[in-house]
Amino acid sequence: MLKRTIVIASPSYLRLEYDQLLIENTETGVIAPVPIEDVGYLILEHRQITLTHPVLTRCLEHGVAVVVCDAAYLPAGMFLHLGQQHHIQGERFLQQVAATPALQETLWQQTVRAKILNQAILARRLGVNTWRSIERLATRVQPGDRTNCEATAARHYWRGVFGNEFSRDPDGDPPNNLLNYGYTIVRAATARALVTAGLLPILGIHHRNRSNCYALADDVMEPYRPFVDGLVWELCQQTKPPETLTPSIKRRLLEVLTLDTIVDGQRSPLQIALATTAASLAYCFAGSRSTIIFPRMPE
Repeated sequence: MLKRTIVIASPSYLRLEYDQLLIENTETGVIAPVPIEDVGYLILEHRQITLTHPVLTRCLEHGVAVVVCDAAYLPAGMFLHLGQQHHIQGERFLQQVAATPALQETLWQQTVRAKILNQAILARRLGVNTWRSIERLATRVQPGDRTNCEATAARHYWRGVFGNEFSRDPDGDPPNNLLNYGYTIVRAATARALVTAGLLPILGIHHRNRSNCYALADDVMEPYRPFVDGLVWELCQQTKPPETLTPSIKRRLLEVLTLDTIVDGQRSPLQIALATTAASLAYCFAGSRSTIIFPRMPE
């Protein structure tokens, strides 16, 4: 089931009543009821939002990823529940901790390969003439990506998709800001999928930083990044990349969670594909699978 994404972009008071999330606009007095079980992501964007403790608790119990935005109205952090899979979660944590370096390198090889293949598909769709070079790099990825094929592919990819003058830099000029926002949404969705699968997002297979609580999400989301890139490319064809993201552009970027992906030959919304990927990774840690199921971008 596809979950709803609720963005609170105006002064609001959130409370709980009969297991319904009541969102009251404190400027107009209008109250919008939303069943919590229908919500997957609650994005608290405005600086004047008040919510009750039962709202936060109930959201977490239902697996809602509560995303908090900063003063610039950009996602800054999130709350996730860590008890949805309480009957197996401890076991899966231990399996993650016990993952050997060889397994981690193999899983990262699969991840980078899937990312590069999706980059090649998007590049071909957009008429980028270096797509074959990008595609060939996917076949050369070694365990742990020791020869850094990911970076080599990126050099061909970014210049082809956004032009020779573009440099992918989180603090760089637009459309970097659009990419940042889209990636943050996918990161939140990935972390939610991992927790739902009983995995601990802090334990990455490649990304390692003691201040990063979502290292595994940063790993797993890599093959999903080209879906954001394609959406941003479309926005850039319609208008000049803005310095400040408007509500309409943010709404468009949120649509990334419903984009079509190809999983095992079947079309599936990105949000559902993430659940499949996370579950397959859990089985890899358990030793009952050898490969992660990643989506392919539609041709």
